[in-house]
Amino acid sequence: MNDFTPEQRAAIETLDRNLLVKAGAGAGKTRVLVERYVHVLATGAADTDGIVAITFTRKAAREMKERIREKVNELVSGAAETEERNRWRDVSQRLDAVNISTIHSLCSRILREHPAEAGVDPDFGLLEDIDETALLDEVWQQTLEQAVRSESGWLKRLLEVYSPAQIRQEFRPLFDAVLKEGLIGPELERELWPPSVGGSVDCRMQADRLKQAYQELFTLAAVNGKKKTKAQDRILVLQGEWGCIEQKIDNVVQDLSLLDELDAAFKGMHGGANLGEALQERKKASEGLRGGVLDQVVHRLTPDLCEWFQLVGASWTRIKQDCRMLTYDDLEKNTERLLLDHPEICGRYNRRIRFLMVDECQDINERQRRIIYLLAGGDAEILHRLILFAVGDGKQSIYRFRGADTRVFVRVQEDVCRSGGR
Repeated sequence: MNDFTPEQRAAIETLDRNLLVKAGAGAGKTRVLVERYVHVLATGAADTDGIVAITFTRKAAREMKERIREKVNELVSGAAETEERNRWRDVSQRLDAVNISTIHSLCSRILREHPAEAGVDPDFGLLEDIDETALLDEVWQQTLEQAVRSESGWLKRLLEVYSPAQIRQEFRPLFDAVLKEGLIGPELERELWPPSVGGSVDCRMQADRLKQAYQELFTLAAVNGKKKTKAQDRILVLQGEWGCIEQKIDNVVQDLSLLDELDAAFKGMHGGANLGEALQERKKASEGLRGGVLDQVVHRLTPDLCEWFQLVGASWTRIKQDCRMLTYDDLEKNTERLLLDHPEICGRYNRRIRFLMVDECQDINERQRRIIYLLAGGDAEILHRLILFAVGDGKQSIYRFRGADTRVFVRVQEDVCRSGGR
């Protein structure tokens, strides 16, 4: 390995601690991964069954296997002794079955090995992203159409506040996020709207604040001195209408459009230093009241929203079961749940896996990190064993559409160091 830098040699040869390699494009990451894999075999630290390598595309997995095969074939040809040649020839024959794959292929293999415990059909298929989106769109629309036909109460109450277009389109990203996080279940309402959020007291306080802001404006507008500005004249007109304005403020909780009428009276209004600050305070107080009212509306409608989301989620689950299909998110969620709920199964993988290598670590999401940690040592939050080797570059993250988060990469780096690694 004379053509490797000292840093590369350390990454290849250090087998007694967790390592994270931060390397940019063209730095030879794949070459180092291949050499490390072969070095583990050469030292006898593990055989091919004891090494798991995770890549983030099928193409990368194939390329890594081929490069390892090329290296192993070189060792077969260059072996000086028959025993050594036979050992590397045996490795070459087992390379088709080595554990080098994407995270989702690894999850799929784990679930198929334990279908009963995971609660999945052992012969499940995989819904690709495009097929998943199209099918889920259909489920979403069918649920709404069924609610219209049956005149569902939850839909009627939502339509009192939101337009049909808003219901069809603007709630979908929230549902997708809830589905991805695995929150469709009995705790959905608590997750969407914790008991500590919002309340009528907030609205009363914001209404009082808005009334005080008006009184401050009336005081400043009535100050004697130079000729009054147009803003002062307009504010004094509003002062004469205070009884009506105060009533509207009190009724905003029942009719948010009243706040739009109040705000319209100040459109284009400007003032000097003191008056300008007071106008800004009235605007902030109005926005605060609007936020409080909207919070109350959402709080009131949360049970209806949950009922809707539960219906979509149940239909989505039923269709996937009928089709015997899982999504990428299902693979991750089911694998994580399997490893957490069945520590004896997780322990078997811990004993089997002697070295765990993760390529393009900057592209993993939080759930994938937990799966990797569970496989590395049985704990989703702490690296208990010294078997992880991760490579990545935060500047190259490309898989954010599947929830990748570079903050996860930073956490892995910190956890590696915390475990005594480098």
